[in-house]
Parts: sequence; C-alpha cells; structure tokens
Amino acid sequence: MRKYILPILGTIVIACGYFCMEVHESNSTEQIDFTIDKPYLQVVKGLATKNSLEKIVEDSDGVIEKKNWKNFNVEIPQMALRLKEYKLEGELEFTVNKKDHDLGELQLPFVQKMNLDKNLLSLDTGLTDPQPSIPVYNKTVEISPLVEEDILKTHVVAQSELKVKKTIPFFFKSHMDKKVAESNRRDLERLKLNIMSIAGQKSVVTFQRKQLFRER
Repeated sequence: MRKYILPILGTIVIACGYFCMEVHESNSTEQIDFTIDKPYLQVVKGLATKNSLEKIVEDSDGVIEKKNWKNFNVEIPQMALRLKEYKLEGELEFTVNKKDHDLGELQLPFVQKMNLDKNLLSLDTGLTDPQPSIPVYNKTVEISPLVEEDILKTHVVAQSELKVKKTIPFFFKSHMDKKVAESNRRDLERLKLNIMSIAGQKSVVTFQRKQLFRER
C-alpha cells in the first residue's frame, strides 16, 4: 500500500494545481546607476553611430522588424567639428519579435523618444500597445557629462519597469515574481554592458543597483 501513497499524493497536488489556477501579475522596477571613465561626447557619439539599439535587442534574443522615425529634428552647427553644439530630438517607432520560453512568440511594438544636447542624452522607451502577457514594459536612460577633479567622465542612470501577466497555479506566485525581477535585472545588465562596450570600457568607476518597487 505504501508504494501507492506517493503517486496518489502527486496526483492530488497536480489536480489541486490545475483547479487552483489564477491570473497573476508580477511587477518589477529596477534601476542602475554607473559612471564610465570616458568623456560624454565620445560615449554619445558611439551610441549614435554603432547601431546600439539593434545590439541591445539582439542580446535579449530579439529581432527588430520595423523602424520608423517620426517628429525628427536636428540642429547642426555651422562648424562640423563642434559636436557639442548638436541638438537632436525625435521619436523612433520599432517592433521587436521575440520568442520567450515562458510566454511564447511575442511581437512588441515600442516607441522611443530621444533628446540629445551637450548636457544630456535621454531615451524614453515604452510599449505603444500593451500586450495580454506584457501590459507594461518601459525603459528610461539618462546619460550626462560628469567632471571629477578636472577629469571628464560619463554618468548613466537607467530604469526598467516590467509587468508580466500569466495564468499560473496559486502556489507559483512567488516563483513568477522572482523570475520577472531576474529578467528585468538581466535586461539592465545587458544595457550596461553594451554602453560599456560602445565606450570601449571593461569596467565602471562606480556602480549602484536599486529595486524601486515590486508588487506581489
């Protein structure tokens, strides 16, 4: 009789899990803050010329399908070498196709708002059409010059907000929360590594990570 106890208990647990399914939303907001030992203008020039968006998406196992610039404005100084006088603002619409192990095939439409001048490069990216499984996916990046003891450096603050919705057994909630938070952290880590790579840096001067909010 004992040899049947474990299979019976296993069947009961599976049955309970099946009949106790519910929709759960995991929320994660993470922020990283780091400094690169490289002048600001060199960093933003690299970001503008080395297909940084495609590289970041590819490192997340995604592919950009469509790209469309709108409301694009750029002010170019009379002297071509005066890079610090450039001003640029615009909106880039793009779609990312991605196959996720847990969520399946995803087609995510984004818009990225960009502003660039000699004091700040800001990138604000978010979903234009919330998806059933990913209702929120927003990312902001602010890159600015930093002067320490007459040495030119670059300061970067990046924040990512991710919400994932899925029908799961009630006892998987904490597991799903953990996976979503880990995925969000990995995205920011890839972003950091790509900016460092474009800047030609193997390490950062300072680094800080914050978990701003996560709802269970």
